[in-house]
Amino acid sequence: MLPLATTASGLWGFNLATITLVAQRENTTFKVTTTQNHHYALRIHRPGYRELPQLQAELQWIQHLFAQGLAVPAPVASLHGRLVEQQDGYCVSVLQWLAGQPMGQAGVPLQLHQPEQVLYTLGQGMAELHTASDNWTGSRRLARPSWDIDGLLGETPVWGAFWQNPLLTSRQKQLFETTRLEIKNSLMQCGQDLNYGLIHADLVRENIMLHQHQLQFIDFDDSGFGFRLFELATCLLANANEPDYETLKTQLIAGYHSVRPLDVTHLQLFIMLRALTYVGWVVPRLHEQGGPARCQRFIQRAELLCEQYDRTKH
Repeated sequence: MLPLATTASGLWGFNLATITLVAQRENTTFKVTTTQNHHYALRIHRPGYRELPQLQAELQWIQHLFAQGLAVPAPVASLHGRLVEQQDGYCVSVLQWLAGQPMGQAGVPLQLHQPEQVLYTLGQGMAELHTASDNWTGSRRLARPSWDIDGLLGETPVWGAFWQNPLLTSRQKQLFETTRLEIKNSLMQCGQDLNYGLIHADLVRENIMLHQHQLQFIDFDDSGFGFRLFELATCLLANANEPDYETLKTQLIAGYHSVRPLDVTHLQLFIMLRALTYVGWVVPRLHEQGGPARCQRFIQRAELLCEQYDRTKH
């Protein structure tokens, strides 16, 4: 991918720049350092994951958030004035590089000096993102995924049919199918009363950057329209194994509520639902190194939450 990144960087005028690979997830991301010592993130988007209009919409939203003063990476237009260029069959985009370190790493205990304060500030940041999005009239035209009832629990969910994961036992499959129908019925009854709009949809530790006491949000790949509780649930699920989880959860909600109201009555349901989505997400990635083991972790986590949910009904 490095030769492709080098060629594509010329579309932004980054001639003679130093280009280094920094991440290979949904996108292949390179750090570009120009001869003037300016830093950028050049992303080569995985073919088939997002179409060109969706990528353009993502960057337009980030552009709006940046203009509203939110701590997000500013999109950089190419020499032709485009936010997304196409090179050798790939879509390529560039963002300003954000200094800092990720909030943490999946599967590793948090190493934060003041975790309660960080989660409170994170809740504020989520709320500010949602408010800035709600106040933007351009959001209605964005071609982004919908994390609505159908996008989460329909026949073809955004992240795949979790109840059809090939590694499920017959008991797990039945549990997930039953839970799916129960959640769907619950959301059909209360969904219209839940806050809904643009969400980041993937605020896990690796996508939250800490820099000089400021939190910055990166990687809007999965952003779209969804329930705001889904936003909080994604973050809480990623931190569920922390010994002080309940305190962190309380602080996250308190931070959010300091900016805007949000009914959290159904938050636990969304945490369970978020866990189920990963069981679908991992299926196309089973062939990757460590894929089956990761899949089993996702299945076991979702199974535990579904069983806990089932017990609360009796």
